[in-house]
Amino acid sequence: MTFSKPAFYENIVFHGAAEDSICIEPEAAEELLSWGVTTQTFVPGNPAIIVPSGPYIVMDGKTWQPWRMSYDFNACFMRAFRPAQKAGGIALETSQGGINGRVIVPSRCYFTPSKSRPLDGARISVKDSIDIKGHKTTLCNRAWADLYSPVEEDAACVKTLVSAGAIIIGKVKLQAMIMREEPLECVEFTAPFNPRGDGYQVPSRSSHRIAAGISSYNWLDFSLWSDTNGRCRKPAAYNGRFAIRPTTNIMDTTGVVAFFPEFDMPALFGRNTSKFPEALSVWYGDSSTLRDPTKAAVKILYPTDYLLTSNPAQSCLLEEFLWKEDCPDGKDHDDVAKYLEAAGTHPFIYDQYHILSSFRDRYEKKFGNPPFVHRALRRCTMYRERLLTKIFNATSEDMVSVMALPIETRQPNYRDSPLPPYGLLSGFNPLHMSPIMRAPEVTAPVGDIPNQSIVTKREEPRPIAVSLIGPPGTDLMLVELVEEGMEGADLPVEVKTGRFVF
Repeated sequence: MTFSKPAFYENIVFHGAAEDSICIEPEAAEELLSWGVTTQTFVPGNPAIIVPSGPYIVMDGKTWQPWRMSYDFNACFMRAFRPAQKAGGIALETSQGGINGRVIVPSRCYFTPSKSRPLDGARISVKDSIDIKGHKTTLCNRAWADLYSPVEEDAACVKTLVSAGAIIIGKVKLQAMIMREEPLECVEFTAPFNPRGDGYQVPSRSSHRIAAGISSYNWLDFSLWSDTNGRCRKPAAYNGRFAIRPTTNIMDTTGVVAFFPEFDMPALFGRNTSKFPEALSVWYGDSSTLRDPTKAAVKILYPTDYLLTSNPAQSCLLEEFLWKEDCPDGKDHDDVAKYLEAAGTHPFIYDQYHILSSFRDRYEKKFGNPPFVHRALRRCTMYRERLLTKIFNATSEDMVSVMALPIETRQPNYRDSPLPPYGLLSGFNPLHMSPIMRAPEVTAPVGDIPNQSIVTKREEPRPIAVSLIGPPGTDLMLVELVEEGMEGADLPVEVKTGRFVF
């Protein structure tokens, strides 16, 4: 028998029994000698336990898996864990929410994905608005962390991933209290650094910490986040990696802090789109909402005028085909952009609309008519119905319509740029389309555009992304289309970490 690295076999460990309980036959001793074994160590234990293959350290009569110590040099993590195949683990004694915090990463060689554990060994970070048993959910706010105790249960979406073998390596920061917080507005915890280009572009929106992490660290496989009106999709574009906002209510959202349940959904980020189908199949389980991606033809819609610019023609296409033909809410509301102007923001004030569904049902049963509901939410409902019936033809079993949309008009946006003004995000904004439709949306980087950086004084790449939106339940179909599109455009299905996307 020939070994390529004979020095590796100088030390051999017999696990599961003490030395005095093992008898090595002469023939076996000769074989070990031929391997070059010079030291034999015996570690007592249960011989029925299956020990994963891989390197081990023997010390004080015990065996240990060596873990690599990495550093959070882009300030993405709120708190890292000592990995364990259960949600959480033990928090590392390191500075909370700082820069260059320690992150423990287990070796991949101890894990073998299987049918029963398809995510075995997958390393996942979790937004700090999603519950991890035994740890505080801080919302990146010191007062919130001071008030509330560690939670007693894992979020349902975390349990599903962990039961499939995923390892939670830590919780990452978010914009405090899930509100707008540009880098210059971060008071308590440093905003993360976007690794793309010159390293000083804003990471964008509440999910920017986790997006920056996926784009920074090749030891991170997936990140679990949440999306309301662009919290995962804009960071996907700015940080150059893949993301999916699932169909609303396709999974149990228990344990996810939601300030607007009508729109809020867990989301998944990653660098390799080919790994999404398996992860999503685990995440969704046997949800009846999910549609079979093989049973329908696909029609792709590309509204060339529906762009996020100041051009008045922005709304031309959808106005003509979606709204002006029959004005579903009367001729006084023939301008869809104006009709939806407040519908994207005012519902946040009325999030009880979703929470108080039992109240509305009991009210209508008792009085024979529904209670008063703010017009902004009625308009969201009207818009959703028009999109699903007139544009996406969502009930068709033979044809699935998907729409391709850009994520904003990309321009350089530096960390120290003047703060944008506060204002309403129109319900007609493309970022609101999938939440209002309760539909899935997949965001994918498709290239970059060079720009002259004022920081590095050289040309730097700026990621450009596209989103695909489909009817509710077409999540896996969208992921499949993105992968086919990347391959058709001769683009890698996996993005790099660091300065360049590809």
